[in-house]
Amino acid sequence: MESGFERNEESPKPDSDDDFFNTIEANLNGRADERSALLDDRARLDERLRNLTEERSRLRLLLDVSGRINSVLCTRDVLDRVMDAVIQVAGAQRGFLVLLDSQREPHLEISRNLDGTEHGAEETYQISRTILNRAIQSGRTIFENDAMNNPAFTGYKSVRDLSLRTVICLPLRIDQRDLGAIYLDSRNVSDIMTPEGQELLEAFASQASVAIANALAHDTLKTFQSRLEVENRSLKRALRSEFSFDSILGQSEAIRRIFEVLGKVADTTVTVLIQGETGTGKEMVARAIHNASPRRAAPFVPINCAAIPDALLEGELFGYRRGAFTGATEDKVGLIETAHGGTVLLDEIGDMPLTLQTKILRVVQDKELQRLGESSPRKVDVRWLAATNRDLDKDIQTGRFRQDLYYRLNVVSMVMPPLRDRPEDILLLADHFLRQSSARMKRDKVYLTAEGRSCLLAYAWPGNVRELENALERACALTTEGPITKELLVPAAAAAMADESAGGTLKDRLLRAERVAIDAALRRSQGNISRAAQALSVSRQHLHNRIRKLEIGTPGRI
Repeated sequence: MESGFERNEESPKPDSDDDFFNTIEANLNGRADERSALLDDRARLDERLRNLTEERSRLRLLLDVSGRINSVLCTRDVLDRVMDAVIQVAGAQRGFLVLLDSQREPHLEISRNLDGTEHGAEETYQISRTILNRAIQSGRTIFENDAMNNPAFTGYKSVRDLSLRTVICLPLRIDQRDLGAIYLDSRNVSDIMTPEGQELLEAFASQASVAIANALAHDTLKTFQSRLEVENRSLKRALRSEFSFDSILGQSEAIRRIFEVLGKVADTTVTVLIQGETGTGKEMVARAIHNASPRRAAPFVPINCAAIPDALLEGELFGYRRGAFTGATEDKVGLIETAHGGTVLLDEIGDMPLTLQTKILRVVQDKELQRLGESSPRKVDVRWLAATNRDLDKDIQTGRFRQDLYYRLNVVSMVMPPLRDRPEDILLLADHFLRQSSARMKRDKVYLTAEGRSCLLAYAWPGNVRELENALERACALTTEGPITKELLVPAAAAAMADESAGGTLKDRLLRAERVAIDAALRRSQGNISRAAQALSVSRQHLHNRIRKLEIGTPGRI
């Protein structure tokens, strides 16, 4: 008897159930793989988006930085902005900007910390010169993100002493011309140490090179322009006279001694101190020295230390950077710098303030100067000449002049004789000045009479050669033709000549004429010796000495 339960042949078998569940599981796994792949794709897209965003930010930063460094032409401003920008971009703790000088020697221009402050001098030289030179010479950037553990860098003193990790050196180059390098370092690993970061810094260095080259060219142009202006002024002065040894007229023994010294020092680079009373021809001698020297093709720059106000003298001498003080609206090249390769005459050096004497001493000693508002010195190559009508030995004793500067300037000393000590040259000079003035004013029929010549010999000429030249020029201007009378030459000399009964030797007559001139000047100045000395073009001390020697009474106050 068969059971009431019949076996259904269509019912699934147990192994068919396993297949079913396996299929479901496979489908689920496939969908999980799909989801994982989608997640991976999304992660890659997010990463790509982040990279694009970062690249966009870097490009914006590079564009912003390039705009900032190319918006100025002053070299110092460009260097400051380049250094600030590269510190910002790289996040380095220290940064140095080095430029090559004319001898291709590296010269530190800017040094900066991450917070924008200048670091001290003790840190200034703690950089790897080897890395610096290697980057400049190869023209390739040096990147190292773990210098402390890299055998190639652990031998460098700066790496050991400062425990540096990141070291970056970016060469500055344009048109195969090496300008210098930017040196960065940190004690930690910088975020910039990625391929993209390196590309950004190299692109920045390329932009910085262009900006620096343009600024240097602009500064060179301004320096050239300033030198042209100085040379133009010098040429205008030179139109009146040929500043050579032949232009120094005289046959007296005192002048012959001057010629001997000139012949020995002119073709050297030795510093010369020219002393003498006002009007004796100190600047003419200085120009003659320059024109007979190997530097004759370069500028001759006379600087009258007494004529420039004390507050302006330092800026005129050394130059200044824009913004160094109120009114400094642009960079200015100093007079000393414009004479690079030539000669500087420090005229009336005895009237230079003591504070500036110290700075001039440094320039003479170190051959470097520093513009106002700048932190780095500039090399300058000039020959130094100095002139004064003061007694510097006495000024040293009274503390008005630095003894060390005096020794630096007084390598060779020349003392220009006053005209009263070379009376045999008076008529020779008078004829020369009359020829010059008459030719210039087209007074070809004027001449000096015997009385006029005696008048010139009788006068003491406290203003020396300059006063004699001015007297002949004035007489020529006031005489259209014919003889020049004694009254037109020198009123004081004419007064001295009126007393013919006094007689005496030439020396006696000169002393009387000098006494008349001094007495007249003192009366006009109401006894003020400073004003009288100024009117006579002599120093106050010299006038004091002459008053005592000639026993002249001084009416009124002194």
